Amino acid sequence: MLSPMHDSDSERSRTLEQLRLMLFPNLSQEEGRLRIEVAFARAEDTKRAERVERLANSPDLDEELLRSLRRLSADELDELT
Repeated sequence: MLSPMHDSDSERSRTLEQLRLMLFPNLSQEEGRLRIEVAFARAEDTKRAERVERLANSPDLDEELLRSLRRLSADELDELT
């Protein structure tokens, strides 16, 4: 019989794999999971999270996103697609 800890680890692994397939279907499993890990690490940054929350609540969100995208280099844009 599996322990409850093992069951929750297995469920978490399945959930992360589903997330990876939704977000990064064209990347390798390793690269997709690495990007998810980086996203989780960045989410733990409270200052960054506060900036994201302020931006998300801004009525000018669309304009701000467009300005940010325009500042990205071609290489950075390629990484987003």
